[in-house]
Amino acid sequence: MRGMLTSIAIVNCLFAVQGHAKTVSVEMQNKDPVTMVRNIYAPGLVHINPGDTVRRIASNKGHNIEFIRRAVPSGVARFKSKLGKHISYRFEIPGCMSTNAHPTSAWA
Repeated sequence: MRGMLTSIAIVNCLFAVQGHAKTVSVEMQNKDPVTMVRNIYAPGLVHINPGDTVRRIASNKGHNIEFIRRAVPSGVARFKSKLGKHISYRFEIPGCMSTNAHPTSAWA
């Protein structure tokens, strides 16, 4: 189970709902302090609307975030951040997008 959550760590579900855009922060953690599960996102599931932004907080140097190939809706461009860098991504296309951290995805 160790590292298993990495490849399915975060799913951003977008709903076609009108409203004000918001920014949600997500942190990649080496280990959850409560459950002791390694290589997780906190929070692990984010519900957002088109136009919302997800800010990935780089709490460790060795992690990045990228879309899982064929796990995003049609029309969503490929996305991959640099290692250890904060990054923001504005979601425009409704659907579910799955991401992982590339350096640790092989452990899952």
